[in-house]
Amino acid sequence: MEGMIDIHNHTLFGVDDGSKDIEQSKRMLEIAYKEGIRGIILTPHYNPYRWQNKVSDLMIRFNQLNAFCMDKYSDMKLYLGNELYYGKDTLKHLDSGMAMTMAQGKYVLAEFSTAVSFSDIRHAIMDIQQSGYYPIIAHVERYECLLKNTDYIDEMIELGAFIQVNASSVLGEHGRLEKKFVRELLKHECVDFVATDAHRDNMRVPLLKKCADYIVRHYGAEYAFKMFIDNPFHIINNQYIEE
Repeated sequence: MEGMIDIHNHTLFGVDDGSKDIEQSKRMLEIAYKEGIRGIILTPHYNPYRWQNKVSDLMIRFNQLNAFCMDKYSDMKLYLGNELYYGKDTLKHLDSGMAMTMAQGKYVLAEFSTAVSFSDIRHAIMDIQQSGYYPIIAHVERYECLLKNTDYIDEMIELGAFIQVNASSVLGEHGRLEKKFVRELLKHECVDFVATDAHRDNMRVPLLKKCADYIVRHYGAEYAFKMFIDNPFHIINNQYIEE
C-alpha cells in the first residue's frame, strides 16, 4: 500500500491538542513516511468553543512545515484543511473563510460530541450538502448513537455522507465494541476512508501500515486501495466520489 494518503491528521504544530512544536511535527512526518504515507491532509481542529485559529496563522505554520517536507521528503505532499466541530455557525464560518474545507475543495470533515443524537448528525449532513459541500463524518465509531444502531450508517450514506474511521479502531486499540462496530462496517464496505487521526509522535502516532495490511488480508486489496489511496485522491482533486 505504498502511496497512502492520510486525510485526518493533527501534525500541524502549536494549534490544537496535536503536535506541540515543529520538531515534533518533523518526527511525525518521518514516522508517516516510513509507514508508506505519501500524502497528508493536515486537519487542525476548528471549534469556536476551544480552538478557533485564524486561517492566516495556520498558513504560516503550514508553509514552514511544508518547506521542510518538500526538502526532506520530496515525494510526500501536504495539504491543509480543518476538522470542524459541527455547530449552528459552522457553515457560516466555512462560507466566510474563517474555517476551511479539505485541501481547498468541497469536502468537509465534520466531528461531533460523542453524545450527539442521530437527529443532529442527520441535519448536519443535509445542511452541509445543501450548502454545496460534501460531508465526511470523522471517526464514526466514537458516536454512541451509531454504536447502538448500525442501520444509521446506511441512512447516512443514503443521505450522501462519506464515512471515515480511525486505523487504531480497526486494530482494536479502543476496546472491543469499537473494533466490532468498525469491522462490521468494513465487512459491508460502508467505510470510505481510514485515517490516522494522529496527534503526537509518542501517542496517537501516524501509523497506517499495520491497519492497511490487515484490511488487505481480510477485505481485499481493491477495497483497501479505494480507502487509502483512490478516495483520498478524489478529495485532493476535488472530485466527487461515486458510491
